[in-house]
Amino acid sequence: MTLFQVDTPLPHIPDNLTIPQFMLREMSGRPVRPRNTPFFIEDTTGRNVTYEEVHHRTYSLANALSLRWNVGQYYGIGRTAFSYADEPRIGLNDVVCIMSPNHVDYMPAVWAVHTLGAIITQVY
Repeated sequence: MTLFQVDTPLPHIPDNLTIPQFMLREMSGRPVRPRNTPFFIEDTTGRNVTYEEVHHRTYSLANALSLRWNVGQYYGIGRTAFSYADEPRIGLNDVVCIMSPNHVDYMPAVWAVHTLGAIITQVY
């Protein structure tokens, strides 16, 4: 296994960002990550997942959750002509359960839900 080390001091950790914002935004003071450096490595297969893939997966899933189940929106806010009262809805600070084994796509799923303001509970 390859270990990655950075010899520069750690950046200031802001307290006004969510975990996904902190992990996935480019911030000043951080070392520049080479494009081909893996963000996650799947243990069983060795498949590399890059920062760009994690970023894309996180925000794409957040978009899908928001559009399909209105995750991160209160009831009645953001309704469109295609929204009906009997559709499932999840509001801010509601809990979303993810049942999944440890996998490289687990954190993008968690961060997608956090991005929308919901809370994760996990089942393995």
